[in-house]
Amino acid sequence: MDRMKSVDVFFDELQSNDDSTDVGESSPYADEATRAAPKAESKAQDGHENTTVKRKAKPKAQSTSPKTTKQKKGNKLTWWVVAIVIIAVIWCGRSLLNMGKADEQQQVVASDKASFSNGVLKVDGVTYDMVLVKAGTFTMGATPEMQNPDVVEKPAHEVTLTKDYYIGKTEVTQALWRAIMGTSEFKGDNLPVDSVSWDDCQQFIKKLNALTGKSFRLPTEAEWEFAARGGNQSRHFQYSGSNSLTNVAWYKDNSNVKISNHQDLTGFLARLPNFYRLNKSLEAISKRAKAMNNDIEKRFASMTITEIHPVRIKQPNEIGLYDMSGNVWEWCNDWYDSYSSDAQTDPKGPSNGSGRVLRGGSCGDKARYCRSSFRDHCAPDGRRSFLGLRLVLSE
Repeated sequence: MDRMKSVDVFFDELQSNDDSTDVGESSPYADEATRAAPKAESKAQDGHENTTVKRKAKPKAQSTSPKTTKQKKGNKLTWWVVAIVIIAVIWCGRSLLNMGKADEQQQVVASDKASFSNGVLKVDGVTYDMVLVKAGTFTMGATPEMQNPDVVEKPAHEVTLTKDYYIGKTEVTQALWRAIMGTSEFKGDNLPVDSVSWDDCQQFIKKLNALTGKSFRLPTEAEWEFAARGGNQSRHFQYSGSNSLTNVAWYKDNSNVKISNHQDLTGFLARLPNFYRLNKSLEAISKRAKAMNNDIEKRFASMTITEIHPVRIKQPNEIGLYDMSGNVWEWCNDWYDSYSSDAQTDPKGPSNGSGRVLRGGSCGDKARYCRSSFRDHCAPDGRRSFLGLRLVLSE
């Protein structure tokens, strides 16, 4: 009974404490009361007493403190953020998918118009063959086989090219230029494109790359000379492919067209573009010839005009390249600068300058300018006569 009384006293105290406790707070005794009630009930049964303790501890009140409310709001905010992120990811994914489909469609359109495979570039039915040049080391500049070299070719120096590359078997033709640019001022599909500036070439290459998805470019000066010398198969000729320039090139001595009458002159002028800059004396003679219909033969008896020739007529060099010497000058990517005697690896020229490198000579030049080592330069926007290009693509 004493034990039962002590339990009753405990519950009375617990009850009084519960009554005085705020509803918003949980009693520190609640857990203790919950544990004590079953024990007291068990002891009463052991003593065969009729009194049964039926008191139960109050359930623990749930806290509604400001902290808990903030946590709930924080949880809701977190879920909103997660939902927004998921929606954004889905939207971005769809956008990227649509972009990918658009790129695929563009590539399909491009591949229908232009393609490159196994050294053959095809653009809108026009074919442009390229030759693979294997990496190698050579001496660049005024080597012993170059007779009476110019100061611009000195000093000779060793150059190593570490990567294979494709280079055009011919200069870019009027047909290929027209297929990319949509128009060409010259007549004759198989003639090399002429009177184009370095800047013009960059626009042409940009459009070509957009069509093919490749990275065509102009050759570096070192790449151009290595290929002109015959690459690793070089036989050390003075000109590209021979020591006899007539066999491999169109130059001043074999490219002059004799004009014997006004009809010959008219035919020649008809093949030129509108912007072609003629010699003033030629223009003057032409005007006189048109004004005077008599004594034409005498007036034209000694006149000669230099004319560009179709590609792939002369012999190729050791690796199958045509017209690396003569016909039209060819733009290189490098800015022009003097040579150094230091050995170089994959040189790309100076970072700036006033002129871009020109190589190969032209049908209007003397033999000395058609050597594989001779160099010239012109402002990037220059469009003087006999300026063309040849494409390169890194392997």
